[in-house]
Amino acid sequence: MKLLLENWRKYLKEGVEDLYGEIGYSSPETLYDFEGGCKVKVILVTIPDGIELNLIEVIGEDCLRKGHATEIMERITDAADKYNIRIFLGATPLDKKIDREDLVSWYEKFGFEAEHDDYETNEMVRFPKKSGATNETTT
Repeated sequence: MKLLLENWRKYLKEGVEDLYGEIGYSSPETLYDFEGGCKVKVILVTIPDGIELNLIEVIGEDCLRKGHATEIMERITDAADKYNIRIFLGATPLDKKIDREDLVSWYEKFGFEAEHDDYETNEMVRFPKKSGATNETTT
């Protein structure tokens, strides 16, 4: 059992490193540049069960609602699917740019769901999608 757990952790670590490389992520945070001086700031953390998205934030005047954060989130979720990585996050707005309900709705578009039955907790999880497969995990 111990060897199985060690092998799983090694596989997960290598998958996360591959995911980071594929999306151009350099820890502890990365800024993705877009036209017009717009940027998307991302903070990811490797955790035992996958990765945690600690921050995805659009930076720049008049840069909201232009699809930049969506583009980055698609890169992250596509790579997570490819490397079979779960993504965890806390759906908590940083400021008044977006309210909690809109933020949760935005994350749901990418396959995130409430981690607990209590929607008042902001914790969400996204399981990797496999073409033609269900989203079940084995332990």
